[in-house]
Amino acid sequence: PRLGRFYAQHPGINLRLDTQCEVVDLQQDASIDVAIRYSQDGYLNLHGLCLFDERFAVYGAPQQVALARQQPPSLISVHWRNSRLYADGWQAWCAQAGENWLDAQLPIRSYDEEQYALQAAIAGQGLVLASNILVSQSVANGLLQAYRPEVQVDGAGYSALCVPGRERHPPVRAFLQWLQQEALLAGHPPLARS
Repeated sequence: PRLGRFYAQHPGINLRLDTQCEVVDLQQDASIDVAIRYSQDGYLNLHGLCLFDERFAVYGAPQQVALARQQPPSLISVHWRNSRLYADGWQAWCAQAGENWLDAQLPIRSYDEEQYALQAAIAGQGLVLASNILVSQSVANGLLQAYRPEVQVDGAGYSALCVPGRERHPPVRAFLQWLQQEALLAGHPPLARS
């Protein structure tokens, strides 16, 4: 939805978006200028721009969050295709929060896609462990709110990558600068990486 702002600022630059899940070798495929990757990995042989880092927290519809403060809630879970990115998410959150929800064998509703899990949470079907990035609009609209927002577990990061030197090419430089602006406007500055 934000690409309209890029086109307004740079009417002479055309973008072709490819949303495949396979990782493209930017060193071998010169037809691709920039890749946006979601990963916990670093990219030593590529020029990288960290756009933002993700954290996972527990969210629910306002009435479910209030109810969860009085009684154990139903839980909503996501089966990620890349389980390494979300491995043991609920276990990590419960351990950090000191909640015994998993030991209590509460009902867990599972979804293959995070968007479906978020819709279930919005509909009041339970609490979901979800990305702060993906829930930001629903939180801003009052559809979801955080349950114990101080408790968060690490996720991965979004980075824009290109072959070293390509970042100086004017259209690529313009796109990378625009991506960085949009990340800041969305309120998701990157965390410091060590």
